[in-house]
Amino acid sequence: MERTFGPLLFLCTFVGLTILVSAQPLRPQDDLFDYANARWLQATPVPDDRVTYSAAVELVDRIEQHIQDIVDELKAEPKRSADAQRIVDLYTSAVDDEAVERLGLAPVRDDLERLEKITSAGRAAAMAGHMASIAAGGVFHVSLATEGQQGLVATLRPGGILLPDASYYLHPTREMLAVRREYAKYLTRLYVAAGQTHADAEEDVGRVIRLETRLAEAMGVPRGGVEHRRATLDEVAQWWPGFDWVAWARPQGLHRTRGLVLVNPAFFERFAGLMATSQ
Repeated sequence: MERTFGPLLFLCTFVGLTILVSAQPLRPQDDLFDYANARWLQATPVPDDRVTYSAAVELVDRIEQHIQDIVDELKAEPKRSADAQRIVDLYTSAVDDEAVERLGLAPVRDDLERLEKITSAGRAAAMAGHMASIAAGGVFHVSLATEGQQGLVATLRPGGILLPDASYYLHPTREMLAVRREYAKYLTRLYVAAGQTHADAEEDVGRVIRLETRLAEAMGVPRGGVEHRRATLDEVAQWWPGFDWVAWARPQGLHRTRGLVLVNPAFFERFAGLMATSQ
């Protein structure tokens, strides 16, 4: 009687080859992401107090812990220098949750009132520059770099939205729609906490999301890829006069830089046009 090992032999061969291949070291040309990150992903669980985690967040956590250790060492010194005392006082004030709750909106009340009094495009631009200068958010992402001994150059990247990227505003998927609904609820809570009625908050939040959606639409990258264009502040003001670029730059000291590098300049043109039609 003949014995047939065909299917069984095939299965054993397939399993054996699978084990053999999986035991081989991953090559970067096969999967660069896993090649670079697989070991970290396997060894690093998501902390219980977070919904996402990354190597960048882990690095920030370590830095914050190092800062706390430095401050604790300074606190332990019986005689601290004036600079050391300033460091201790600054850090303590930043982590004093009870004081933050006690003060409420008092520290930002003046800025909120200035926002309410905006009546012109120039004032809006100046206020946007002021908010960026105090690290309270801005319409663009700005970074500074030196070019030898010739001075500072400011690099401007598209901004003005709070969700991670433009797709969160534009994609019609069920997941993105759910994110936008939760985002609207979040903004509404902020407006109510700032003293608005729920109805007024919802109306203002609708305006905010419509504006951010138009900014997200303006972030579209040309077919040729992202362009980098060098310009002076005066040139930008001349090209796209719909936004008061000088009023925006002055509170941040950017009017004193040697020039600007615009990442995706088409966005800044669209932004200025949007501001001109929104006046």
